[in-house]
Amino acid sequence: LLAWPADADVADFCFTANSGRSHFACRIAVSGEGALQLAEALAAVRRGEFHPGAFTGVDGPVAPQVGFLFPGQGPQYVGMGRRLWETSPVFRATLERASRALDAFLPKPILPLILGEPDAQGSLDETSFAQPAMFAIESALAALWRSWGVEPAAILGHSFGEYAGAWVAGTVSLEDAALMVTARARLTGGLAPGGLMTVVEASEEEVKAVLRTRDGLTTIAAANGPRNTVISGPRAEVETIAAEIAARGGRVKELRVSNAFHSPLIDPILDAFESELGAVVFAEPAVTLVSSSRATVANLSLIGKPRYWREHMRETVRFADAMQVMQAQGLTHYVELSPHPVLLG
Repeated sequence: LLAWPADADVADFCFTANSGRSHFACRIAVSGEGALQLAEALAAVRRGEFHPGAFTGVDGPVAPQVGFLFPGQGPQYVGMGRRLWETSPVFRATLERASRALDAFLPKPILPLILGEPDAQGSLDETSFAQPAMFAIESALAALWRSWGVEPAAILGHSFGEYAGAWVAGTVSLEDAALMVTARARLTGGLAPGGLMTVVEASEEEVKAVLRTRDGLTTIAAANGPRNTVISGPRAEVETIAAEIAARGGRVKELRVSNAFHSPLIDPILDAFESELGAVVFAEPAVTLVSSSRATVANLSLIGKPRYWREHMRETVRFADAMQVMQAQGLTHYVELSPHPVLLG
């Protein structure tokens, strides 16, 4: 197969290969636009390497290496996950278990709000409920994918998504994760209003150049891609900067969050947040966990301190750089654990 004549008719060769052979239970299929591409795909399989044009069973030498991606606050909506809660025992059990853990720290039950029950109290537009709800949904989705046999080779959480990622990776217990999530949500939810986060179509360096011309509190909250940057700070400042970038032809979009995360506006709660995490017990991740703020593989010496999580809430989310670290782990596929796709884009 790897040495057919260059003048061989590929269609005839493929027909003969399919009709004139024994049909075994385990097979390899390759695709390509010509004999050379087919040969390259076959050669990669023989070397045990991944090739986009080669397909085998999941237990073969080119088994997919899956990365789990957990988004932060924003994609939540009332009624998210309801159909899965009604039809999937695994999803339902994990969602209810996570909700019970969160309820120990919340003033009102979170599950009725997630499912959109008529008597639910609260709003998913409020940080104090939005973040616990997202954590519960992300945790249940991870359990569902794992029940289907899809295990993550590496995990990355964008900003707040790192909390669900840390639990799925085995770094913290569910109870400690619930404490961390609700403390973060409660403290940030209690901040004075007036902050804004906006994604702008500009590079990080272009945004930095604009910020250097101003003496304000607006910062770069996230560097998501070559031309996808999030700015965060006082509403008036952010709107002015966004308008300047829009005037240059860059698209801008306000994010659906109630606080200016990763900006100086959250500084007043950082001491209290670090203090509340003092009793949390951390462990070495059982699955490769990539830090979204440091863009490095996170071991216990990094993430096992409350100080890390304090700085994580304030520092720039380096998602683009962290994705490069994920790719270096040999990942071939990514699954976003979210009620609505955000990171895959």
